[in-house]
Amino acid sequence: MAEPLPEHIGQYRIVRRLGRGGMGSVVLGVHQVLGTQVAIKTILTDLEQDPEAIGRLMDEGRILGTLHHPNIVGVRDFFQEGERHYLVMEYVAGQTLDRYLAEHSLDLAQALEVAVKVGEALASAHQKGILHRDVKPQNVMIDEHRAVKVMDFGLAKLAGMQSRTQDGHVVGTPRYMSPEQVLGQPIDGRSDQYAFGVLLYRLLCGREPFVDPDSMAVCYAHLNQPPLPPTQLNPRIPVALASLVLRTLAKRPEERFPSMEAVLDALREVFEALRLASGFSTTALPSPLGSLGLNPPGSPPPAPPPTLPPSTLSTRRRGPWLFVGIALLLAVVGAVWRLDGRRASAAPPAAVLDAPKPDWEALPPGEFMMGAVPADKEPAPAELPRHKVRLSHPFWMMENLVTVAQFRAFCAATRRPMPEQPAFNLDDHPVVNVSWFDAQAYAEWVGGRLPTEAEWEYAARGGKEGTIYPWGNLPSHEYANYGSDRCCSGFAQGRDQWVNTSPVGAFAPNGFNLYDIVGNTWEWCGDYYQDNAYSKGPFVNPKGASFSELRSMRGGSWAFDPYNLRISHRDCGVPTNHNFYTGFRCVRDSAP
Repeated sequence: MAEPLPEHIGQYRIVRRLGRGGMGSVVLGVHQVLGTQVAIKTILTDLEQDPEAIGRLMDEGRILGTLHHPNIVGVRDFFQEGERHYLVMEYVAGQTLDRYLAEHSLDLAQALEVAVKVGEALASAHQKGILHRDVKPQNVMIDEHRAVKVMDFGLAKLAGMQSRTQDGHVVGTPRYMSPEQVLGQPIDGRSDQYAFGVLLYRLLCGREPFVDPDSMAVCYAHLNQPPLPPTQLNPRIPVALASLVLRTLAKRPEERFPSMEAVLDALREVFEALRLASGFSTTALPSPLGSLGLNPPGSPPPAPPPTLPPSTLSTRRRGPWLFVGIALLLAVVGAVWRLDGRRASAAPPAAVLDAPKPDWEALPPGEFMMGAVPADKEPAPAELPRHKVRLSHPFWMMENLVTVAQFRAFCAATRRPMPEQPAFNLDDHPVVNVSWFDAQAYAEWVGGRLPTEAEWEYAARGGKEGTIYPWGNLPSHEYANYGSDRCCSGFAQGRDQWVNTSPVGAFAPNGFNLYDIVGNTWEWCGDYYQDNAYSKGPFVNPKGASFSELRSMRGGSWAFDPYNLRISHRDCGVPTNHNFYTGFRCVRDSAP
């Protein structure tokens, strides 16, 4: 519940609330004598006695007090009134860049103009030893004249100032965090540069390089996955500019530009080259790019960058792993890239058609209790209530996850492009980087389908009731391939010798002779996903929701912690999504 607004704070009459965050609130105030408008930031009532919260607000005031730049929100005062502390700042009448981009289209020059102003603000801060540490569109204000102000230095750090963040503690916003921030490592200005690169990518392409409501999935992508080249999302982006963006997004800090000044210099060089190539001139402007369009005078303005609709998917946490992405508007850029952004491999030789055929296990009809077991003290709401389910017909399930070799044979036979596989994924490992549609197409090819959630959980229990995992109530690397407790990282221990995927069948099977039923890779299921599916039924041969934007996933992965391996754990993903942690197995309704 929002705190009631006071009529006055110090010498300021309070007009309205401007925003509220996890630690503080910002209101619009008017000086009672001068009539000037200001933004007043204070700590939330329940934190006003917290020394760390007060210290952070004071630090932000000190940092802003050292910065004097036209593209950084200025500080006006800091004072205490009773038990409350107040930071008075310049008021910017406009919108956050995040909201502005949702309502306006920027042409190429306008996007670069905004980026340069943000870059100049960061370069000025870096020159004074200040790291912002939370660069993102929500922390940039823009008005109707496209005046730009960087704000919210609440996480910023000044050289020589004692850090209020514990060593190894991760701060920042996942979509804009550098790899070193994700790992909790020491950072310098090149970390802000990475976040600036993400912001520039969004300005040019209409989205960030890594988009997923699950922050852990985004963090893993920052660490391990290359961003899609900007030209794939917006073919009008000049190659030189795209290369500049990708350099700011290099995984290793030493591979980025040495400083924000160097980034700005490179932007100016790219712009000058474009100006000369297009054969037109411009007047000198305060900004290196100003409001100059990149088309010669008299020509039609360029079409705006692709505008992607905001996601309608819920971003609440359903568990440590929710592969929900945003549908991408992609340009057709040649035969080497599929529309979903994956590089298509050349057709494999005919020899791959000799790949091993899948082995199938017959599972009898039966009843079981579906959902979190009583021994599980941390069930997710979507796993409750526990309820009896009856499967009235036998079905046949693959003993193993579909392997790289088997999927390659399918691609060769159907002339489909083979999804790109990571270097660690050998022929006898489970295929990954497959969408739900890829998995369903393979299932149809072998005369089957993807399992329902009920079939999967029945199979995973292997005829054994009441345990959290197929083998018992405690996680163990002796029985499955899964990751560490740290975000997005594989872990080798005991029988689990693999940091990434393991060969299929490397661990003992469960009671139904099924291998890797938990761990190794997530498994696509055939159901549409629904959080409250267990409260509605039916309870005989249930098949999930009648429609949803999401498809169900089960079983956990080599990259994530044992919470995800629990038999009852439910997760989901957009069916077009694909990544290095998700594979599948199939079922049939008749004997193969």
